[in-house]
Amino acid sequence: MTGRTVFAAVLLAALALGCSMPERSEIAARRCVADNGTIEWEFDIPGGLSGCDGIEFDFLAEGLEEFDTFEVRFRSGKGGYLGFFEPGEPGRWNHVTVRKSGCYKSVSSVAGWNAVTRFALSGQRDRETKRAVRVSNVRALRAQPEILVVRPDSATKGGNRNRHVRESCVMTSFLSDLGAAVSQTSDADLAEGIPQEVALLVFPDNPSVPTNALPALERHAGRGGKFLVMCEADGRIARLAGFSCKPFYDRRKEPRKPRLAGLVRTAAGLEAQPPFVPFRTNCLMEPRLSKGVVAVANWADADGRDLGLTGVARTPNGFCYSSDWRIRGASARALMRALLLEIRPAWRERLEAGERRVAERERTGVAFGSLPRPADEVRALTCHNPKGLPGRSWDESVRLLKDGGFNTLIVNVAWGGLVFEEEAKECLKACRKHGISCHFWKVCWRRHRDDPAPFAGRKAVGKNGVDGGDWMCPADPANRKAELAAFERLAAMGPDGIMLDYIRYNNGTFCHCDVCKRTEKDKEAFFASRRETMTSFVRELSQRMRSAYPEMQILASVIAGPESARGWFGQDWTAWAKEGLVDAVCPMNYYLGNSAGLRRTTAHQRACCGAACGKVIPCLGLGEWPQLGRDAERLAEEVNVLRDLGCGGFVVFDFTERALDAMAPRMCQKERE
Repeated sequence: MTGRTVFAAVLLAALALGCSMPERSEIAARRCVADNGTIEWEFDIPGGLSGCDGIEFDFLAEGLEEFDTFEVRFRSGKGGYLGFFEPGEPGRWNHVTVRKSGCYKSVSSVAGWNAVTRFALSGQRDRETKRAVRVSNVRALRAQPEILVVRPDSATKGGNRNRHVRESCVMTSFLSDLGAAVSQTSDADLAEGIPQEVALLVFPDNPSVPTNALPALERHAGRGGKFLVMCEADGRIARLAGFSCKPFYDRRKEPRKPRLAGLVRTAAGLEAQPPFVPFRTNCLMEPRLSKGVVAVANWADADGRDLGLTGVARTPNGFCYSSDWRIRGASARALMRALLLEIRPAWRERLEAGERRVAERERTGVAFGSLPRPADEVRALTCHNPKGLPGRSWDESVRLLKDGGFNTLIVNVAWGGLVFEEEAKECLKACRKHGISCHFWKVCWRRHRDDPAPFAGRKAVGKNGVDGGDWMCPADPANRKAELAAFERLAAMGPDGIMLDYIRYNNGTFCHCDVCKRTEKDKEAFFASRRETMTSFVRELSQRMRSAYPEMQILASVIAGPESARGWFGQDWTAWAKEGLVDAVCPMNYYLGNSAGLRRTTAHQRACCGAACGKVIPCLGLGEWPQLGRDAERLAEEVNVLRDLGCGGFVVFDFTERALDAMAPRMCQKERE
């Protein structure tokens, strides 16, 4: 093993890009970069992509089972835009589309879509290969948008780097599903001008905007262009939209403030606006009401009482929504349609057609797909919050989970040596009441940020002696003893099972202490040493749990690629399944593009486990999917794939309000039964 290799194959590309690009011009690879097992082929793009919605191309490859995922990266400034794509069926040409809104991660400092000069295609792999892939007919997706969602590239620094970016991608997908003629642009490209046909600029989460963009924004406002401003907005954007904000409202810092449970229509509400839109939030950027600024929706409590806090305000130049657009479902779509129709009534026909398409898609998600459901199928949800859904009791949370068709809850109640016992017991009580299997989820080898206790043993050490932060050294006897003790505390509370998370090294970053790096000069010996460190711990834990709690199940959340997991991560999970150390392994199959990628990857995982393939219970990354509003449809598709492959169940990450929306079709069916 040489670890995971990223292999970007030779591209035989005939570029036919619009947007000032030659009609047909073959280009060769600009360069091939090989570093630490990474091979990447880069290609020049004559011009930017600001006036387009993305690219499309034809892709051919063999041996797709050897790849984890495929990526596309658009080079911009000192960084780039990163997206994933599904290559389709092996051995034949497949058509691939990559939209700007699908690039929901930014790498380093990006300079806008107009600054894109190169792109690269790569495949994330588990092992070396000499197979090649071919790409042809690369074209830009022409766009004629009437709505532009502004990607906050000027704000993509620090801890919230990709949170702001993600909101813009989610909003673009949401508006596209509604039927709007929408595309995404970068705030770095605004200075070059905003097309005359654009009627609305949407700022989903833009804490800053480049100063050189202000003249173009002022011209947009001067010709009657509108703004829809949300969440954390630059004050200069707010002024252009015609409003100013009150001090930031944060219930987390002032728990006595009332709970916000949804948006209630005011007397000044819009014609097509729904009377109530359920959504729970703690933080607001509330606009000041003044001349020309009128509240059309206020925040309400759980009983629907108007709290007098502005939720949506009509402004002289558009609308302000005082939170982030995480509201979903039919009422959320109806509210957005009402706002859009107020801005441009001529959009009615296409928006109504979009709603019919969304409603039809949602019906396909009823009861997790159309294939027969096995009687003993595991249908699990993970919950990162030990207190359950924000603003809801554990009893209510578990009831909603059951109504949604799930039968298992995996709740995160332990990190390192810290165990949230009170929350764990309350969750277990609610699960027992509603007949739901309850598993306690523990993060291994990492101390919780709120844990006041010192490290039991040695901290992890990074390369060149870098401090390991909250990570522990898995080889240290004191750390291993503390981890075992924490698992025993969890098991003593009587859950149906335990989930081992981060039961691995933190890739190549940690740990490189004197003990862990003693075989580092020989990579194979180094990887073998890491595997033995981790497997010996899992074996000891398994023996203890089997002896004291024979009915309790042991699950492990694992890296999707079996071969890459065995390398730097030291996570030999196929061996754990074969030896019977765990009852189930849950590969994190989050970023696989679509159901074809899930099918290919899961089939490979099951094949690697041999006779123990029944222990593969994949984890689906609902919380990581960028397309807002398509969760029910995609969940149904992916569950159908797993059932068709013979999997014994699935785990969905993560139990949030978004998960409730994905379960909504199942809940509606239950009410009709």
